[in-house]
Amino acid sequence: MFNKGVKNASIVGMTLFLVGTVIIGYWAMFVIIDDLSFKSNAIARNWYIFFSIGIALMGLIFSIAFYKVNKYDQTEKGYLTLVIVSSITIFTPFIFFWIYFVVKFAEHKKVNKLKIKKQTINLAL
Repeated sequence: MFNKGVKNASIVGMTLFLVGTVIIGYWAMFVIIDDLSFKSNAIARNWYIFFSIGIALMGLIFSIAFYKVNKYDQTEKGYLTLVIVSSITIFTPFIFFWIYFVVKFAEHKKVNKLKIKKQTINLAL
């Protein structure tokens, strides 16, 4: 029933899903180990769930795009669609990681500023 292209697309999609989930799982574990407070753990768990669902959806989109090109649309437009979907699939996690680390860095800076102000007030007293 399935031709070779569709089989390859399914393999690529599932590989992307598994690899992404494993990488993000390890990343979330390091975040949980790094921040031992309950609030940080809850944040890390939420990010892990969010990224796992995102990677699963990206793998599904990747599989559909490969299926479309291999089965129906072997034209320049079909391959352009595949390239666009692949680019979005590959770069979206990096964008979310970047946003997350910028937010975390800003929170860290704010906490340090508050600590410095508190120390200055204590020294003044």
